[in-house]
Amino acid sequence: MMDFKDIEFELYGNLIQMKNILSYYKREDDVIQELVNCAELIKTKKYHVAVVGEFRRGKSSLINAMLGLKVLPADVTPTTATINRITFGTEPQVTICYKDGSTEMVPIEELQNYVTKRNEEMEQRALRIREAVVSYPTVICQNHIDIIDTPGLNDDESMTGITLTLLREIDAVIVAVSALSPFSEVEKGFVTELIARETISDIIFVVTFIDQVDEEDLPRLLANIQKRIQQMTLAEVEKRYGDKEEIQRKAKRVLQDRFKLFAVSSYQALQSFVTGNRKLLNSSRFPFFKEELYKLLTAGQSVHVIERVTAVIHRAAEGFDRIYREKFDVIEDKISGLQNALALTKRYYEEQQPRLKEQTRNLEDRLEGLLGEVREDNWKLKTHFCKSLYTVRHNDPNLILKAIRQAENQSIRQGCARTSQLDAAVEQLAKEALGALHDRRLEFYEMVQPLVTGELTLTEPEQWREQTRAEIGRIERAPFRFTDELLPKVPRLEHCNVIAYIEPVLFRSVEAVREPCRDFVQNVFRVLEQRITVDDAFREAIHTSLTEQLENARRELLVCQGNYELHRSMVRGLMDSTENLRIQCANAKNEG
Repeated sequence: MMDFKDIEFELYGNLIQMKNILSYYKREDDVIQELVNCAELIKTKKYHVAVVGEFRRGKSSLINAMLGLKVLPADVTPTTATINRITFGTEPQVTICYKDGSTEMVPIEELQNYVTKRNEEMEQRALRIREAVVSYPTVICQNHIDIIDTPGLNDDESMTGITLTLLREIDAVIVAVSALSPFSEVEKGFVTELIARETISDIIFVVTFIDQVDEEDLPRLLANIQKRIQQMTLAEVEKRYGDKEEIQRKAKRVLQDRFKLFAVSSYQALQSFVTGNRKLLNSSRFPFFKEELYKLLTAGQSVHVIERVTAVIHRAAEGFDRIYREKFDVIEDKISGLQNALALTKRYYEEQQPRLKEQTRNLEDRLEGLLGEVREDNWKLKTHFCKSLYTVRHNDPNLILKAIRQAENQSIRQGCARTSQLDAAVEQLAKEALGALHDRRLEFYEMVQPLVTGELTLTEPEQWREQTRAEIGRIERAPFRFTDELLPKVPRLEHCNVIAYIEPVLFRSVEAVREPCRDFVQNVFRVLEQRITVDDAFREAIHTSLTEQLENARRELLVCQGNYELHRSMVRGLMDSTENLRIQCANAKNEG
């Protein structure tokens, strides 16, 4: 028959193997961290025992009696405002651990000034404290066992919350029940919750204040308290967890098969330590309680480690397929992403020139629509000359010249305004063309750039757009001007048909506006064509990088699939091994 040490050794090996298997598929996961924590737990055997109970159940006095010295403050008013952790130390000392991470060493006799709420100042200071760690050379804590004093239940809501939060890291619980007020509805609900907590392996009940009960009445009182605890709690467990078989079995084990109930007088024990009165110490029933508690905790310590490790290994085995699936999802998503990137790369490069030509045809058609409106400006400019010459009442060449120059200035202003409007419209066409190409390139960049490896660094989309926009901005633009002199070259201006002469000049001047616009658009598309080729140099390298990564990902998937079959067999073997060790542990415990 294997002993606990042998069982722990094999379980440790199972933990490490399970961790290595799961880490292959996922480096970080809650269940992997649990495996790591349990491996450390096998080494340290750290065991946390909380003393809990309602207000005025004698919790702090009980711990003081266990230590053999009044270390923790105890009073008839709600005093404990923080968690007090008793741990083994060769010299008595107290470390105050604040919530902000700082610590402070204080003399042990000043502990009550930090962990009680006897006045507002103490209460405010206690709110900043996470816990007070009391190091003390007590036998009961020397094997990595910590005793934790908790705020009283029903003291106030915040104190109850502290106790409930603490239970997440507790392995065993001592429930203090007063002989003067045995087992209330609140205590029933709290013990039910303790049973439901997976990490809590042992629950020990201690009836306090027995010195205030007549000795002849004590056996009957203890029997009634035991019956009350068992009946009330089992009924509550059935009510809350009737559909949870595991909790039902644990309740039967804690409340019936391994029910542990002790009765003590902490007051008499402490008095006997001070006076040396052995009779008083025996009356307190404390020597028996302390000896049995030590046996229970040290035995429970090893059993608890094994049970906790076993539970974690089973949970890890159950989570194996989930973690495996997550690993496969990552690889399959990578393959899908690379396939999409390759398809987009092929489409991006193959469609560049056709897309640009399509943009060119589209915008040239729109440009012609805009330029078609320019022809209407011919007669609008002619109107200025007609109106101006109409004002000439005498056939005087100087007056005619003045009228022509006046109409010329008006026409130039109108022509410049019209050219500006046309320029703005053409620039908008160029902006739309650039925007369409930028959006397409942005889609390509966002999918492909994060995937390519090596020195392949494409120009960022915004930088590409700004550079292209700057090049377009440097294209020269032709201002509006008349193509010919507006004054007819005749000896006698007053004998000339001025309008007939000016009309073809106006027509040619308006027509001259159209060609620079066409040239500007052509120059814009030449810039765009040059700019879209900046990525061409990377085409082959991008395709090679994505293709190699895709082949590697497919190989990784095949390897993963092969490893999964192997690991699944190993996980089943570890589960079987762990279950056998659990059974051996139970047998060893029963034989012990």
